[in-house]
Amino acid sequence: MLPTALPVLWKDGDRSGINGVVQVHQSDLQFRDAKIRDLVAVLNTKIPKPSGSSRAVQSVLLYGARLSSDRRLDAIVPDLAGSSPRLMATMGSPPSTTLDVVIVVDTLTGKMTRVPFNPKVSVADVKQRLQDMEGIPQNDQIFVVNNARLEDNRALESYNIHNGSLIYLVWKLKRGYISPRSVGGGLDDVVQANHETTAASRWRIAYEGLNVEGRCTNEYCAAFQRMVIRPYQFESFNLVREGSILCPVCHCPVKPLTCGFLNCAWKFDGIRAGNGLSISSPWRDASGTSFTDTQDKRLVVLALEYESQSKRVVWKEVARAMRGKHSTQALENRLRVLKRTYGRDLARFPRCFFSTASPQTTNFHLLAPRQAERTVRNVFSGVSAFDVRQQAGKTDENAGELLPAAVSSVIQMIGNVQQDDVFLDVGAGLGNVAAQFAIQTNARQCLGIEKQPELVSRGIFCLRTRASRTLLLHKVILHQGNVLDTPLSTTLPFQDASVIYLNDFLFDETAKLVVQQELSLIRRARLIISTSRYCPRHRESCRRRFCAKWELTETTYGHASWKSLPVPIYMYKMRQ
Repeated sequence: MLPTALPVLWKDGDRSGINGVVQVHQSDLQFRDAKIRDLVAVLNTKIPKPSGSSRAVQSVLLYGARLSSDRRLDAIVPDLAGSSPRLMATMGSPPSTTLDVVIVVDTLTGKMTRVPFNPKVSVADVKQRLQDMEGIPQNDQIFVVNNARLEDNRALESYNIHNGSLIYLVWKLKRGYISPRSVGGGLDDVVQANHETTAASRWRIAYEGLNVEGRCTNEYCAAFQRMVIRPYQFESFNLVREGSILCPVCHCPVKPLTCGFLNCAWKFDGIRAGNGLSISSPWRDASGTSFTDTQDKRLVVLALEYESQSKRVVWKEVARAMRGKHSTQALENRLRVLKRTYGRDLARFPRCFFSTASPQTTNFHLLAPRQAERTVRNVFSGVSAFDVRQQAGKTDENAGELLPAAVSSVIQMIGNVQQDDVFLDVGAGLGNVAAQFAIQTNARQCLGIEKQPELVSRGIFCLRTRASRTLLLHKVILHQGNVLDTPLSTTLPFQDASVIYLNDFLFDETAKLVVQQELSLIRRARLIISTSRYCPRHRESCRRRFCAKWELTETTYGHASWKSLPVPIYMYKMRQ
């Protein structure tokens, strides 16, 4: 059970030394349902202060690390009666504002701008707010945290950004952008712990401090059945009480299974199962070192030579063969981390560990139309007619698509697809159109939304199978969902789409109306490609919202899987 009294040290933030200890009782605060902000309110009534003073609790620290105001108290304080003080409150004058903020630091001028903070908003929303406050064009802003560039469609909470965090602004120039030197080194170094593909490192990035790991169970996620890392850096985490972490790719809840530490001092508190004995470890050092993929491959191969002969690893020999500066202890720790990720049997590690060949750079280059068409046919060659058969009476579940040659014609009609473009296929089916856009254009990301889960599952399987050989396919992300209950204009990542394709010829009328309304609201959309003609009797006096924003600019024809004759394909652009 939780303690009946919680001792809390307190000190004046302007002076050195501890000022005293206050006891917070169950009668003052229900520990099980309380959060840190509730504890702060109680402490403000219990900590003595001079009459007329406006000083109040500014922060609560656990072993010197500041706690977020929304942390659960029962996840921080172990179930110990009469425990020694772990928490400390610091007093100070109340701030001029009580709003949560993030601080954007301009790396050119050093100017700091306080931007209102909400963990649920996207990076693009913060850029828009900064543009409103400072006049810096959103397209010229690049945000960096922990040496990682923030993606516009990601929420702030997915980067572990919280109240008071620093976000570094670097400027986009004609030849690229200025590297954030003020961010480099120190506590912001990033260690990537993945070896399969460059894109896969999204879920295997560890920061200095605490990193919690779990296995993603979302079958539509690129990290499905993989161990993913959620960095907590220098915050505490309760593996039992805090339920779940968020997958860094799909942001779905993931059950925490283990944790690791990098370049920090750490300790744990807890209760021993069975006898309820209180345990608290001493402070331990976790000095980490970064390993390249080549070094990890070399380490695994050397260790496997010993394991295959049923011999103990001689780490001095391994260190000598590695020809690096890593100590024997660092090598041993690194192999232990790799085994925790990929399993204890080295022989069953992914094949990339035993390949000395470098990836062919051509896999990163855009493919010519004929080559892209052939690749798409190969990717989905395992899909049979039975897999995509339309059920009787459900014309809106037709899985027909434009043929690859027709998609090439669409890409040619669009013209210049830029690197900041996001392609969206509404009613994506297997995802073949999104896949062709990924390997044939510069689009940063190619999204698809499809309401039939079996088609999405089949498409993801085809893409995963081929992605190791055609790396550009990692730009494709398929989502299962229905446009009737998924507002595209306000739902990440769809709200960032700039080029939108709809094979909506067989959509039911309700879906068509909803989609047309959403197309008028998507902020970044600049092009719409459709197999249906919207407002076929359009005239200048038309007052439809869609027609007020979009105009039909070009029509082409291409072959589709559901009809022998070419079908019309319409392109709409925003009105000037």
